[in-house]
Amino acid sequence: MPSRSLPSTQLSLDLDRSLLPTLLAVPEEAVSALADLLLAAVGPAWTQSRRRAVMSSKITAEHLARSAMVYVRQSTMTQVLGNTESQRRQYGLVDQARSVGFTTVEVIDEDLGRSGSGVMERPGFQRLVASVCAGSVGAVFCIEASRLARNGRDWHHLIDLCALSATLVIDPDGIYDPRLVNDRLLLGLKGTMSEYELSLLRQRGIEARDGKARRGALRFTLPPGYCWSEDGRIEIDPDERVSGAIRMVFSPILASLQCSLIHLNVGLVFVSTLH
Repeated sequence: MPSRSLPSTQLSLDLDRSLLPTLLAVPEEAVSALADLLLAAVGPAWTQSRRRAVMSSKITAEHLARSAMVYVRQSTMTQVLGNTESQRRQYGLVDQARSVGFTTVEVIDEDLGRSGSGVMERPGFQRLVASVCAGSVGAVFCIEASRLARNGRDWHHLIDLCALSATLVIDPDGIYDPRLVNDRLLLGLKGTMSEYELSLLRQRGIEARDGKARRGALRFTLPPGYCWSEDGRIEIDPDERVSGAIRMVFSPILASLQCSLIHLNVGLVFVSTLH
């Protein structure tokens, strides 16, 4: 039987060729089907194991002797209460840290509900920076760059400190050593894209708000006692308990103002009579 060769797309992986002579004795259609099954079953696992081996080569005994920091953050309390899947993924990094060899893993989640844009203080991020400066952190784990910082100042400051203290930055995409030029370039791009993404989202929100305002469809939160009607007008809350409570609060104030006006008018009349 003439020799048969597998298509080039089916030889893209470095599979063991020792079984090929045995397979050559069967019809070409069967060989092709078998190769497809092998690639479907072994290909992803092989790729992941190869990638894990390359990634893990950056983690040395010096890194494993220190602790791993898992940074968890969500920007608003609405996300904290509603987007629990993001929390689950971020807390899941603890298992990833242990799987690569870290025995001491610390979770920093004080910044849940705090924005990473730099407009508010983040005690968790400050504690992370202090630990990296102390040289006690072997790797910082995050689900993505935007969780660590949404502004270039905090991001590049942290990367500089990681480079000085030989601390790795690890996310689901890979392991980065800030001391290496290529890794530093990738980290810089990740930080820039994270900051740009926040600016883009803010710009879209402002444009959407202005568009609604031009159409007269913009609705905002009203003070207690008022509500939006079905035709888009502001009116007093139809709930008598709400409107009654508000009247009870402001009635003494209105009465006091009326008394003050009466005293003022009396004084003005008295002064005018003297003249």
